[in-house]
Amino acid sequence: MLVTLFVLTTALAVSVPADQAAAQDLAERAITGPNPTLPHCLVTLKEEVAVPAQEPGVLVTLDVEEGSRVAPDQEIGRIDDSQPQIQRTLAEIKQSSAEEAHKNDVNIRYSKAAYLVAEQ
Repeated sequence: MLVTLFVLTTALAVSVPADQAAAQDLAERAITGPNPTLPHCLVTLKEEVAVPAQEPGVLVTLDVEEGSRVAPDQEIGRIDDSQPQIQRTLAEIKQSSAEEAHKNDVNIRYSKAAYLVAEQ
């Protein structure tokens, strides 16, 4: 932050050397407000932020460009999720099959009949 203010002050002093008060006022108006404007200002990267995906995969869409502003929780891209979708569908089918097998009492009836035959 200190470096940014130094660069801003230097740039404004170069562009408006005659009146320091006007330069300071211009600097304050430039950095406050919804869309800050900094004419003749050198901007350097202060911090690089890595935004990892929650799951690894091939990136199929990228909805932002370098320098874009993003909101918290905004989707900035989409990975190919066809493989996890197939695995989910398979798991749902297996669950449905297991529920049907649980409802089916053929094994219980067979075991009871076999027990009765064995008792005789």
